[in-house]
Amino acid sequence: MQLDIGRSQSYLKIGLIRSSNYPPSDSSGMYDMNELPYISQSRTLLVIICGIMFITASCVYMPLGYIQADYEGKCFLDANLYFEFSKKASNISTYGRLEKLRLNPVNTEWGPVFKCDMTTFTAVMIAILSTVIGWSAFTVWPTMMEIGKGGGLMLVYAFMFFLCLGSTIASSVVLFNGYIKTCSNLRAKPLVTVGQSQSIRPSISCKQLNTDVVELKPDGETIIVTDVHRAIIIAEVASAALICLSSLQMCVCFGTFGVIWYHFHFLAKNLFTDDERSTEDNHQSSWR
Repeated sequence: MQLDIGRSQSYLKIGLIRSSNYPPSDSSGMYDMNELPYISQSRTLLVIICGIMFITASCVYMPLGYIQADYEGKCFLDANLYFEFSKKASNISTYGRLEKLRLNPVNTEWGPVFKCDMTTFTAVMIAILSTVIGWSAFTVWPTMMEIGKGGGLMLVYAFMFFLCLGSTIASSVVLFNGYIKTCSNLRAKPLVTVGQSQSIRPSISCKQLNTDVVELKPDGETIIVTDVHRAIIIAEVASAALICLSSLQMCVCFGTFGVIWYHFHFLAKNLFTDDERSTEDNHQSSWR
């Protein structure tokens, strides 16, 4: 790789400073890591990913919070739902549609609340963390690069994104497995046909948990609860997207760290070694 003389001298001086662990006394352009190739593009890409992560995280906690709010904080994950069939709910005629399923909370076993809280608050945490990192990329990044601390900043970012990735994977596993278990444990009250003593146990799929469900409370009150299945599917897709985005953020951070290490350590060290060898050769030739 060929460099012009000025840039070579700049990297050589930076290498000497780094090798002696002596911090730069000023913030001149000679020590500014913002001038390295791909640094500006990495910063822009990181800010964009943080913005996408904020929106994606909201697609996780908003649908899950919507479901919990409708069911008064009860958890739909790892639940044993018990349904009754009805042609029409008593107090929803104004909505102009027939309801097929009634969820009976008396015979329903709800899932552990901490699992729903984990999936919800993990997404909230990631949204907050993405906001903080995106803001710091605008404010902290240029300053840290200017004083020669960009490598440390990238390692801090990578550690934070590693926490995001690990927590997202854990919450996604809970969300996916919990809803699969709920779908496999859907139960319905057996139907008894007229003139026959044999009962028929109908089958229920998770897709029927969209607009066919009405909650039946012990006092006889009915409440329309819609789009359960659709909301959870949105949350699952968004959780998978968060895993991909967190992985991409880590790649950006490690790639930026690699650029800094190459120019400020590897390349500067090689230039210093070459210059030292040429100096020794000149001294030897002058003594001859």
